[in-house]
Amino acid sequence: MTDKRSAHPLSEETWMHALGVNGEPESGAVATDEASIEELLAAELLLGEMAFASLATPPPSLRDRLLAQVAAEAAPPPFVLRADESPWMETGIPGVRRRNLFLDEQSQRVSFLLQLEPGAKYPPHRHGGVEECFVVQGTVRDDGSSVATGDYVRYETSSDHSSLVTDSGCVLLILCSTSNQRL
Repeated sequence: MTDKRSAHPLSEETWMHALGVNGEPESGAVATDEASIEELLAAELLLGEMAFASLATPPPSLRDRLLAQVAAEAAPPPFVLRADESPWMETGIPGVRRRNLFLDEQSQRVSFLLQLEPGAKYPPHRHGGVEECFVVQGTVRDDGSSVATGDYVRYETSSDHSSLVTDSGCVLLILCSTSNQRL
Protein backbone atom coordinates (compact mmCIF):
# COMPACT_ATOMS: atom_id res chain seq x y z
CA MET A 1 0.00 0.00 0.00
CA THR A 2 1.24 3.44 -0.78
CA ASP A 3 0.60 6.32 1.55
CA LYS A 4 -0.99 9.11 -0.51
CA ARG A 5 0.98 11.72 1.40
CA SER A 6 4.50 10.25 1.03
CA ALA A 7 4.09 8.06 -2.13
CA HIS A 8 6.20 5.18 -0.76
CA PRO A 9 5.04 1.66 0.17
CA LEU A 10 4.60 0.68 3.80
CA SER A 11 6.27 -2.59 4.79
CA GLU A 12 4.45 -5.52 6.45
CA GLU A 13 6.57 -4.98 9.56
CA THR A 14 5.36 -1.39 9.72
CA TRP A 15 1.74 -2.54 9.41
CA MET A 16 2.27 -5.24 12.08
CA HIS A 17 3.89 -2.72 14.42
CA ALA A 18 1.14 -0.17 13.80
CA LEU A 19 -1.49 -2.82 14.53
CA GLY A 20 0.29 -3.59 17.78
CA VAL A 21 1.07 -7.25 17.03
CA ASN A 22 4.84 -6.98 16.65
CA GLY A 23 6.65 -6.55 19.92
CA GLU A 24 9.94 -6.01 18.12
CA PRO A 25 10.52 -5.49 14.41
CA GLU A 26 11.62 -8.68 12.63
CA SER A 27 14.01 -7.13 10.15
CA GLY A 28 14.66 -3.71 11.56
CA ALA A 29 12.04 -2.22 9.25
CA VAL A 30 10.64 -0.19 12.12
CA ALA A 31 13.55 1.52 13.83
CA THR A 32 13.99 4.74 15.64
CA ASP A 33 15.45 6.74 12.77
CA GLU A 34 13.44 9.65 11.42
CA ALA A 35 12.37 7.89 8.18
CA SER A 36 11.08 4.82 10.04
CA ILE A 37 9.22 6.90 12.59
CA GLU A 38 7.64 8.83 9.73
CA GLU A 39 6.63 5.54 8.07
CA LEU A 40 5.14 4.23 11.32
CA LEU A 41 3.20 7.44 11.87
CA ALA A 42 1.92 7.22 8.29
CA ALA A 43 0.75 3.63 8.90
CA GLU A 44 -0.97 4.57 12.15
CA LEU A 45 -2.64 7.52 10.44
CA LEU A 46 -3.81 5.24 7.62
CA LEU A 47 -5.18 2.76 10.17
CA GLY A 48 -7.17 5.57 11.74
CA GLU A 49 -8.49 6.60 8.34
CA MET A 50 -9.36 2.98 7.52
CA ALA A 51 -11.52 2.76 10.60
CA PHE A 52 -13.71 5.56 9.30
CA ALA A 53 -13.42 5.60 5.54
CA SER A 54 -11.70 2.39 4.35
CA LEU A 55 -9.17 4.47 2.40
CA ALA A 56 -6.25 2.01 2.64
CA THR A 57 -5.81 -1.73 2.49
CA PRO A 58 -2.90 -3.56 4.11
CA PRO A 59 -0.98 -6.09 1.99
CA PRO A 60 -2.93 -9.35 1.41
CA SER A 61 -0.20 -11.45 3.06
CA LEU A 62 -0.71 -9.48 6.28
CA ARG A 63 -4.10 -11.13 6.86
CA ASP A 64 -2.49 -14.59 6.79
CA ARG A 65 0.26 -13.51 9.17
CA LEU A 66 -2.25 -12.02 11.60
CA LEU A 67 -4.49 -15.09 11.53
CA ALA A 68 -1.49 -17.38 12.08
CA GLN A 69 -0.34 -15.27 15.02
CA VAL A 70 -3.82 -15.22 16.58
CA ALA A 71 -4.15 -19.01 16.16
CA ALA A 72 -0.73 -19.61 17.72
CA GLU A 73 -1.56 -17.40 20.71
CA ALA A 74 -5.11 -18.77 21.18
CA ALA A 75 -4.39 -22.51 21.04
CA PRO A 76 -3.40 -23.94 24.41
CA PRO A 77 -0.81 -26.68 24.38
CA PRO A 78 -2.14 -30.24 24.59
CA PHE A 79 -2.57 -31.74 28.04
CA VAL A 80 -0.66 -34.98 28.54
CA LEU A 81 -1.35 -37.25 31.50
CA ARG A 82 1.43 -39.80 31.91
CA ALA A 83 0.63 -43.29 33.20
CA ASP A 84 2.71 -42.74 36.35
CA GLU A 85 0.92 -39.44 37.10
CA SER A 86 -2.50 -41.04 37.52
CA PRO A 87 -2.22 -44.38 39.31
CA TRP A 88 -4.93 -47.01 39.52
CA MET A 89 -7.01 -46.50 42.67
CA GLU A 90 -9.15 -48.96 44.57
CA THR A 91 -12.88 -48.19 44.31
CA GLY A 92 -14.06 -50.14 47.35
CA ILE A 93 -15.73 -52.65 45.01
CA PRO A 94 -13.87 -55.98 45.08
CA GLY A 95 -11.77 -56.49 41.93
CA VAL A 96 -12.53 -53.01 40.50
CA ARG A 97 -9.95 -50.23 40.14
CA ARG A 98 -10.21 -46.79 38.55
CA ARG A 99 -7.74 -44.44 36.88
CA ASN A 100 -9.01 -40.85 36.68
CA LEU A 101 -8.27 -39.00 33.46
CA PHE A 102 -10.25 -35.74 33.43
CA LEU A 103 -12.89 -33.97 35.48
CA ASP A 104 -14.81 -31.06 33.94
CA GLU A 105 -16.62 -29.53 36.92
CA GLN A 106 -18.38 -26.91 34.79
CA SER A 107 -20.10 -29.46 32.53
CA GLN A 108 -20.22 -32.10 35.30
CA ARG A 109 -18.46 -34.67 33.10
CA VAL A 110 -15.70 -37.10 34.00
CA SER A 111 -13.51 -39.51 32.05
CA PHE A 112 -11.71 -42.46 33.57
CA LEU A 113 -10.48 -45.98 32.97
CA LEU A 114 -12.26 -48.75 34.84
CA GLN A 115 -10.46 -52.06 35.34
CA LEU A 116 -12.40 -55.15 36.37
CA GLU A 117 -10.49 -58.30 37.33
CA PRO A 118 -11.81 -61.69 36.17
CA GLY A 119 -15.07 -62.45 38.00
CA ALA A 120 -15.56 -58.85 39.24
CA LYS A 121 -18.99 -57.18 39.30
CA TYR A 122 -19.68 -53.45 39.03
CA PRO A 123 -22.95 -52.51 40.81
CA PRO A 124 -26.15 -51.26 39.11
CA HIS A 125 -26.41 -47.50 38.66
CA ARG A 126 -28.54 -44.76 37.09
CA HIS A 127 -26.94 -42.45 34.53
CA GLY A 128 -27.08 -38.76 35.50
CA GLY A 129 -26.16 -37.84 31.92
CA VAL A 130 -25.11 -39.60 28.75
CA GLU A 131 -22.56 -42.33 29.47
CA GLU A 132 -20.13 -43.55 26.83
CA CYS A 133 -18.17 -46.75 27.26
CA PHE A 134 -15.35 -48.02 25.04
CA VAL A 135 -13.94 -51.47 25.73
CA VAL A 136 -10.16 -51.05 25.68
CA GLN A 137 -9.42 -54.67 26.58
CA GLY A 138 -11.36 -57.83 27.44
CA THR A 139 -15.08 -58.57 27.58
CA VAL A 140 -17.90 -57.44 29.85
CA ARG A 141 -21.63 -58.09 29.96
CA ASP A 142 -24.76 -56.78 31.61
CA ASP A 143 -28.34 -58.05 31.50
CA GLY A 144 -28.78 -56.79 27.95
CA SER A 145 -25.61 -57.53 26.01
CA SER A 146 -21.98 -58.55 25.92
CA VAL A 147 -19.25 -56.32 24.50
CA ALA A 148 -15.58 -56.96 23.72
CA THR A 149 -12.35 -55.15 22.87
CA GLY A 150 -13.04 -52.29 20.45
CA ASP A 151 -16.81 -52.13 21.08
CA TYR A 152 -18.55 -48.88 22.01
CA VAL A 153 -21.75 -48.52 24.03
CA ARG A 154 -23.77 -45.37 24.77
CA TYR A 155 -26.36 -45.09 27.53
CA GLU A 156 -28.83 -42.20 27.64
CA THR A 157 -29.50 -39.83 30.54
CA SER A 158 -31.66 -41.34 33.32
CA SER A 159 -31.26 -44.89 31.99
CA ASP A 160 -30.64 -47.65 34.53
CA HIS A 161 -27.64 -49.90 34.13
CA SER A 162 -27.66 -53.40 35.59
CA SER A 163 -24.53 -54.95 37.10
CA LEU A 164 -21.50 -55.26 34.86
CA VAL A 165 -19.82 -58.65 35.01
CA THR A 166 -16.61 -59.92 33.44
CA ASP A 167 -15.32 -63.48 33.29
CA SER A 168 -11.95 -62.70 31.70
CA GLY A 169 -11.34 -59.20 33.06
CA CYS A 170 -11.57 -55.93 31.15
CA VAL A 171 -10.49 -52.30 30.92
CA LEU A 172 -13.17 -49.75 29.98
CA LEU A 173 -12.85 -46.10 28.99
CA ILE A 174 -15.83 -44.33 30.56
CA LEU A 175 -17.03 -40.78 29.82
CA CYS A 176 -20.03 -39.90 31.97
CA SER A 177 -21.84 -37.50 34.26
CA THR A 178 -20.53 -36.84 37.74
CA SER A 179 -24.10 -37.32 39.02
CA ASN A 180 -24.45 -41.06 38.34
CA GLN A 181 -26.18 -42.82 41.26
CA ARG A 182 -25.75 -46.36 42.52
CA LEU A 183 -29.02 -48.28 42.73
